[in-house]
Amino acid sequence: MKVKTKFVLFFFVLLLSVLCAQYIMGPPIVKMESPSPNSRSEIAPSEIIITFNEKIQLAQNSLEVIDFKGQAVTSNKAQISDDQQEIRLELPSFPMENTLFTITLSHRMMITL
Repeated sequence: MKVKTKFVLFFFVLLLSVLCAQYIMGPPIVKMESPSPNSRSEIAPSEIIITFNEKIQLAQNSLEVIDFKGQAVTSNKAQISDDQQEIRLELPSFPMENTLFTITLSHRMMITL
């Protein structure tokens, strides 16, 4: 009887661990960024793309491109791919003459479970 109780308890803990693993794993990890961080270019990119290792759900205004004056470069909204692992923001054409731009990704994302 003791062996059966231990087996049931072990099975229950194992099942609980498997079911809760998706909640314990942590936030999504960035796999790829285009343009890459700290990159320099004479031509402005036409879009910003960030790819993650798992599905995400976008919060509104979660991806922005800011110029050196602190103003948003575009009012376009970021789009999420069909597989929900990629964020894409289309950019207008603008001059790149010794200008520094900052790309910010808000932490208001929600992981899709």
